[in-house]
Amino acid sequence: MMEDLEMVDWINQEAAKLNRDGIVQGSRRETDMLAVWKRDRPEMYQRLGDLAPRLAFVLDLKCLQAREQYIRAGWPPTDAENEATKEWLLLAPEDEDPDANTWPVNRLALQWLRQADAEDDSSAAFLLQLAFWGLQEGVEIRRSSEPDHPGSNDVMLAIHWLLMRRLTALDGTEWLLSNPNLGRKEAMGNLLHQLEQARAPLEAAQAVLETAYDRMVAAG
Repeated sequence: MMEDLEMVDWINQEAAKLNRDGIVQGSRRETDMLAVWKRDRPEMYQRLGDLAPRLAFVLDLKCLQAREQYIRAGWPPTDAENEATKEWLLLAPEDEDPDANTWPVNRLALQWLRQADAEDDSSAAFLLQLAFWGLQEGVEIRRSSEPDHPGSNDVMLAIHWLLMRRLTALDGTEWLLSNPNLGRKEAMGNLLHQLEQARAPLEAAQAVLETAYDRMVAAG
């Protein structure tokens, strides 16, 4: 059984919401997902315990929603499917995940975390940790806010949720850089430049938060 009660609550709440909407658990993709987790992500699968089928149910629908968002943003259907699958279904084998924390953007994020005397955890993306630290320190997102756009609280909840999911550094970094309006290379280059130009940890955190905000707006 998972120890993170917040994560357990999130899974149960999301599953209950889908049930209320009349969505039935037990799709073929959920079954396939569970089989892959059991084979390729045994530590995660064991940690989930009885929650694994419910999480597969939730992530299957999140993946479908993300796919539609990417298609509405202009992505080709195959690319949209691949990106949504990578983002939501946690299919990469545990022992084959590249360590994205060695990438320059994450190494710079780690430098800013340490300059701020903030805690860091090598198992999660340093970029997400820097963003969450910034929110805790009161960093504001400098973007014009439309009624249907996310607010600072929405961004905080998204970052917190990503960290609670115990994503690998790769998965967390790829979520942050998967803006449908930008290529991955461009998104990474933009953020790297901003982190290099930052003059203080709070400014660096703001750059990451605004990257997350832009990604959430673009993804709908």
